[in-house]
Amino acid sequence: MKEQVLDNLLFGKKSLFWTPDYVDTSAWIEHIPFAFWIVEVLQPRVIVELGVHNGTSYFAFCQALKNLNINTVCYGVDTWQGDEHAGFYDEAIFKKVSSYNIEKYSRFSTLVRSTFDDALDYFIDGSIQLLHIDGLHTYEAVKADFENWKPKLAPNAVVVFHNINVRERNFGVFNLWEELKLQYPALQFDFGHGLGVLTVGNFLQPELADLSNAACNEDYYAFLRNLFSERGGFFKAKWSLEQAVKGEREHGHMQLTGREQVTVSYNQLQADYVQLQQNFTALAASNEQLKENFKGLEFHNIKIEENNKSLTASYTQLKENFNGLELHKNKIEKENQKLIIQVEALKGELKVLNAGIEAKQTVHTKEVKDLLIELGKLETELQTQKTYIHELNSTLNSQQKTLDWYRATYEDRSLLGTIKEKLVSGKKKVTTEKGLLLQKVNGNEKNLLPSTAKGNKKGGSFQLIPANQITYNQAADEYTATGRDPYFIVNLNNKVLKEGWYWISIEAEVLKGSLVSPKLYYNVGRGFNEQDAWDLPGIKGAYIKSLVKLAADVSEFRFDPTVHACTFKLHDFRIKSLHKLKAFQIALKSYKQDEFVTSRYPQVFAELLSTYVKGGKLELKKKIKDSIYYKKNIETDEYKNWCKQYDTITVEDVETIQLLARELSYQPLFSVIMPVFNAPIKFLQKAITSVQAQAYANWELCIADDKSTDPNVIQLLKKFEREDSRIKVAYRSVNGHISKASNSALELATGDYIVLLDQDDELRPHSLYMVAKALNENKELAIIYSDEDKINEQGERYDPYFKTDWNPDLFYGQNFINHLGVYKASLIKEINGFREGFEGSQDYDLALRCIEQISPEQIHHIPHVLYHWRAIENSTAATIANKGYAFEAGIKALNDHLDRKKYKAQAVENINNSYRVKWSLPEKEPLVSIIIPTKDKVDILSTCITSIINKTEYQNYEVLIIDNNSVEPATTAYYKSILSTNSKIKLYEYKKEFNFSAIVNYGVQKAAGEVVVLLNNDTEVINEDWLAEMVSQCMRKDIGAVGAKLYYPNGQIQHAGVFLYEGQPGNHIYLKREKEDPGYFNKLNLVQNYSAVTAACLAIRKEVYLEVNGCDEAHLKVAYNDVDLCLKVKALGYRNLWTPFVELVHYESLSRGDDFNEANYKRFKSEQTFMLKKWANEMAHDPYFNPNLAIDTHKTSFAFPPKKEYEWYDLYNRVMERQNTLS
Repeated sequence: MKEQVLDNLLFGKKSLFWTPDYVDTSAWIEHIPFAFWIVEVLQPRVIVELGVHNGTSYFAFCQALKNLNINTVCYGVDTWQGDEHAGFYDEAIFKKVSSYNIEKYSRFSTLVRSTFDDALDYFIDGSIQLLHIDGLHTYEAVKADFENWKPKLAPNAVVVFHNINVRERNFGVFNLWEELKLQYPALQFDFGHGLGVLTVGNFLQPELADLSNAACNEDYYAFLRNLFSERGGFFKAKWSLEQAVKGEREHGHMQLTGREQVTVSYNQLQADYVQLQQNFTALAASNEQLKENFKGLEFHNIKIEENNKSLTASYTQLKENFNGLELHKNKIEKENQKLIIQVEALKGELKVLNAGIEAKQTVHTKEVKDLLIELGKLETELQTQKTYIHELNSTLNSQQKTLDWYRATYEDRSLLGTIKEKLVSGKKKVTTEKGLLLQKVNGNEKNLLPSTAKGNKKGGSFQLIPANQITYNQAADEYTATGRDPYFIVNLNNKVLKEGWYWISIEAEVLKGSLVSPKLYYNVGRGFNEQDAWDLPGIKGAYIKSLVKLAADVSEFRFDPTVHACTFKLHDFRIKSLHKLKAFQIALKSYKQDEFVTSRYPQVFAELLSTYVKGGKLELKKKIKDSIYYKKNIETDEYKNWCKQYDTITVEDVETIQLLARELSYQPLFSVIMPVFNAPIKFLQKAITSVQAQAYANWELCIADDKSTDPNVIQLLKKFEREDSRIKVAYRSVNGHISKASNSALELATGDYIVLLDQDDELRPHSLYMVAKALNENKELAIIYSDEDKINEQGERYDPYFKTDWNPDLFYGQNFINHLGVYKASLIKEINGFREGFEGSQDYDLALRCIEQISPEQIHHIPHVLYHWRAIENSTAATIANKGYAFEAGIKALNDHLDRKKYKAQAVENINNSYRVKWSLPEKEPLVSIIIPTKDKVDILSTCITSIINKTEYQNYEVLIIDNNSVEPATTAYYKSILSTNSKIKLYEYKKEFNFSAIVNYGVQKAAGEVVVLLNNDTEVINEDWLAEMVSQCMRKDIGAVGAKLYYPNGQIQHAGVFLYEGQPGNHIYLKREKEDPGYFNKLNLVQNYSAVTAACLAIRKEVYLEVNGCDEAHLKVAYNDVDLCLKVKALGYRNLWTPFVELVHYESLSRGDDFNEANYKRFKSEQTFMLKKWANEMAHDPYFNPNLAIDTHKTSFAFPPKKEYEWYDLYNRVMERQNTLS
């Protein structure tokens, strides 16, 4: 035992010197010093005492809490009627205890007048850290109390049992104690009827561990026992004397001269106390001698342990060698058995195929005959078409001659020729070419004036000139958008619109398709770009209307009416200047409509004033920003349009899917399980009929009713059960909550795969087919999940969650498997289904336990919406805040998973009801080499270096400045100064031409650290734990590169991960979002995996960097070298990771200069081409970016069309192409 054990246990504790404020008749008086001490050591958040009686022990705990002033709640549970051991008593006892509790401790103490069993429901599982069991003392009663309350105990809980040394009157605590102390760390005190202290949690307080160890040594145990016993005995003697004096006075036996007796008794007590102190001093001296003896024993024990370790290591090595040979042998035997089974299966399949071929040959013979007849008809039709084509050719030849004439006379008819002619004749001076429009129609060039340019009938109306992917039909006066990037140039007639607020009004008429995501770009002198743009709301009542803020003077507008093909008319385009008060009035009205539909304006102003007082101007701006930008309407309208075009399943689609489903070679049985309790009848019926409507037929629906009290629910379930044999229902006799009910449903399941469905949600008609199709493509899959959206009470779809493929680190932040979740039945059986105690997050706990048993390759994502999550009042779909218990259960499930995996990490609460896993640093913190390439610009570099020095808690680092040909004297002076004052900083010179990849590789060669951090010189650290977070993440063996959250100087996001897209080697997601923006489904607040992260701030283990040969110096000197590095790391099986808990400002290449002069642009295009060729497969599919999302990342928008459409859409297109070819 360490030398300071007793000091830590006792002498540092102020509770040993307290005296009790409240004492009543009880054997517990002698344990009051221990009660004080255990509260001071444990510092519990929740204390519960079962059996308060007259309150001696309970108020000892309360007094300790009050003295320590810690944030703890205390509960005393008793009926205050008595029992066979405590005796039966009247109401006076309770009144006395209650009165004292109210007077002294009502701030944190609550008396619960109830049986112990009835009080269970008042406490959540895992919450109690100190439990005192002191009720009826029979063996059966105490054991029942312990077992019933055990689930309520926290991971570091302590349970105290009284009367463990009483063996009379049917007391049985001693029997239970003898059993329990064999199962848990324990210590006991035999005085005061005996007190047993049991530590039942996974985590043992250091003092309790020391106390348990002390109890194993008789000398130390005697010392501790005597200390608590004598201190408690003093309290008991003092109280007894006071009671005797009080009794004498009450009976009139003590006269005034009796004061002398009191004085004598008091002096005797004082003498006893002095004697106790002398005994204590003697014991302390004895303790010092014991320490000296123990040192010698420790040295001897160390030698023995070293020998044991050597022997154990040898034995372990031999055992591992033997186990390795045994495993290899078993593996070979299993593979042989597997091959035999596969051969037999193939033989059977071959027989089935031969039989099928023979059957199909008969059918095909008839089909061939029918096709020959059809072919004859087609040949006749083809001849007719040839005649028609011949006529068309004649017409085209005639038109070609006309076109040739137009080309020959182009100069004379061109705009320039017209201007020259008019200048010569002097008839008119031409000052501008804007406003004229040349458009080709049927091969002829004509001057056309679109409808929006027909004069300037109304003030503020402007002409629109089709500029890209837009054609104009003059005869019909209509426009057709032909691609994904159609836009007009707005002719301002040489006007400049001043900075300020404007009202835009566009009158339009949609003829075919829809106007999706309209947007207005404005040129403030830096061309058209995403920063200088305004999202417009969808068309409503023939108008697109919006408030627009111009941040500077504008000379040119660009109007993008849509993002996909459609046909429409534009009748008017109007821009009107507004006074800022009028603009505020419009914004306020929009905010009221969004947030305060039924409120009056004074209530709105009060809410906004409160926001301003609490959060200032920025918070007020944020409050009404979405309403000004029409964010809600834009996203809702866009998703409705997207669903209408790409995700609406028609009756004809279902028929096609049914045909496709029947063609699948593997037809797994799906068991859809649904726990039910008092479900809304309307939505329960919809949930069940959504299963019956499946295009894939091989399913069963397993329902467990959890003792619903609504008779209509039972009646509906029995009706479905009678009418459809595929529907099975278990009617539970008692309500057991969702985990037990789900397990009851599992007991009914006989399928190959388990599908989870909530009682008020809906599957889509093709859901099970899409899962079956995935299983036909890979039968090894064990978990399958899909995209999902929400559906309101009216059946309207909104808020889709388009997910990534399997993303382990994101899964530690949120349960994105959730809906639709499909699990292999044998896997569910292996982990014993759902666990009680995790209600609300029972599906998250299930998934966490499942992924522990399988490989990542067995988890599959279907990038289609296959599940509608019903959002009704008080549902987690509406907001998880409605079910806070679900969040707490999720934290518990995640920590259990981390414990089972033996990860050195802890799950904690994160923003917006999400989770964060905090990974521990290694015991020996690795050296980190921070590599900063730079050239001159000392003001930028010094900001970076100073922020590292002043804002880095993690201290085991070095900074390597890699200078690339600096020439300014200020740079040399700065280097001299910083190197002389800080030993952590080193300078290396790279004297060759600028090549970022080569400079970084050179820096890594010079690095002494186990971890390297690539850091741009134009960055500035924000949070002090930035480096600790990066190191704790990249030291995980399965993690490659770790990226940071970077901001522009204005606070907008510069980097939050990089995703890939066809033709796009590297896209920064959430670019220019606001700092506080949570991102798509809170992802800007969650650690997650990405294909790549930027090297502006990137951490990686040096061994991994060298394993992929670092950055590519030959092909990627400047651009995309970090993306290439990350993709090489990913190709080796590591996961790249982005964390929002590393924050820096990035001033974006301030020291490098303009990258897009002519020479640099040529180099950039070369590097881009290299990346597109090298990583073509990765560009085609980024697992961390959903194909239904658009690459316009400054906002969340949807791909028109999605990158991956349903297979039957492609089938329709092929049929249509064939028909067009034939015609």
